[in-house]
Amino acid sequence: HVYYDLNNKQGDCYQKEDFYFELEAFQFNGLADFTEKDLNFKGKLISGGIFPDFEETIVFQEHDRSLGFVTETPEAGYSTYLEKGAFKGKIQLSNQGLEGKGELKYEATTLLSEDIIFKPNELICTADSFYLKADAARSIPEAYGEAVEINWLPKSDSMFINSQNKSFHLFNDGEHQIGGMLIYTPDGLKGKGIFEWSQGEMTSNLFSFGSTSVTTEKTDLKIKTLQDDGVAFDTRDLNGKIDFESKKGRFKANNATSITAMPYNQYITTLNEFEWDLGKKALTLVADAGKKGTFISTHPSQDSLKFEGTAANYDFETSEMNIKGVPFILVADALVYPEKNHVKINADGYVKQLENAEIAADFENQYHHIHQATINISSRNHFTAIGNYDYQIPTKKQVINFTNIVGKRTGKNKAGNLTYETSGKTVLVPSDDFYLAEKTRFQGEIAFKSSDKHLAFDGFAQLDLPILKNQEWFEVKFNGDKNNMLVANETPQSKAGNMLFTGIYLG
Repeated sequence: HVYYDLNNKQGDCYQKEDFYFELEAFQFNGLADFTEKDLNFKGKLISGGIFPDFEETIVFQEHDRSLGFVTETPEAGYSTYLEKGAFKGKIQLSNQGLEGKGELKYEATTLLSEDIIFKPNELICTADSFYLKADAARSIPEAYGEAVEINWLPKSDSMFINSQNKSFHLFNDGEHQIGGMLIYTPDGLKGKGIFEWSQGEMTSNLFSFGSTSVTTEKTDLKIKTLQDDGVAFDTRDLNGKIDFESKKGRFKANNATSITAMPYNQYITTLNEFEWDLGKKALTLVADAGKKGTFISTHPSQDSLKFEGTAANYDFETSEMNIKGVPFILVADALVYPEKNHVKINADGYVKQLENAEIAADFENQYHHIHQATINISSRNHFTAIGNYDYQIPTKKQVINFTNIVGKRTGKNKAGNLTYETSGKTVLVPSDDFYLAEKTRFQGEIAFKSSDKHLAFDGFAQLDLPILKNQEWFEVKFNGDKNNMLVANETPQSKAGNMLFTGIYLG
């Protein structure tokens, strides 16, 4: 606020904050024909540290009827905000405030703007371009953006840069970019928004960027597939870091109950700590020491098949996941034990055919055990398999190869609960030389059911008694216990259907 007594040629200036114009002289054409256009004040702009004090002449400005000026900085420019930055270009004072057009530098940043507004405690503008020069010694990455909004708070040494329609480019590799806000301070570059590149996408309210890295205490992460730009992993609320120079990343969930989704393979897991090798295009999920994670299929035809595991390796080249530490898989009413506790999930979301596995059916009584099994699991309620069944009698160690093993849902019981059954069948021929008991050969169908403790025999038996010559095979159909084999048959018949007898005959 300026007061001046024209008659006595005395004046005063009432300062508002630290920003004011110190009058030194004025002139006008005469009181009689005085107009606003005749005002001409010489003095000094004292901007409270925005610029160094410099002399200027205030004149009447027609566009907004203000007293002000338009000037250019020296070729070298002016320091700004107590030498925290530098500006080179046009400066204008009017009713709109103290404005500028030109180049502004702060620390390692450079921006070009046509509408800078200099305020005592902040600078705001939109910029055609923004550039941050990389500084490896201070772990600052290169950053570039166009059409940005700037809010610089010099006293707190913070510059906020918002992208309007375009993303910022980071690391000078043409790949990494972030849409949202960058925050630059002498300590480094931070940001918020969506940070993405060809292999993944991170969303966070606070990123910390290094020369070649990004760190965050809380982020949502999506990792893309290599095949069709789908999503291989989608997990929320993580903390972690990726170094793009070493091509290594490590993340861990902030919440122990967090779920990691694998949309491409149609699985979810409670394993939420992992190491990501971007170079080898592989990812390893791990559980805490002494604990296991759960894997659950979200495939619509797999009925929420689930099992536990201690770790998993994911190969982005094949989209296959190799899961370790799987004690068993419950399918229908059977326990399936994979070889070496390893299970592989194919790209289509199904468990890869298990080789040399074991089956115990049912899971409660475990009457029947299959080993060296080849198993195809199609859902939580269904599997097919072939495998070997040990059948030992005192003098013989025998193996039955079941060629048709099926575990499936059978319906509901009276209480309305779902019921399941695992069964197996095979057919033996004379050349198999199979004995169902110590002195009894067998050929025909052998079957088992998970609900029945004993095997079912449907075929023909023959007594192995050298004293009896040219014995017939006789028909049998029964369930028998190999440890106490009893074969009851009141009307034995031969293969030809003839009645058979035993005893002493005279002819």
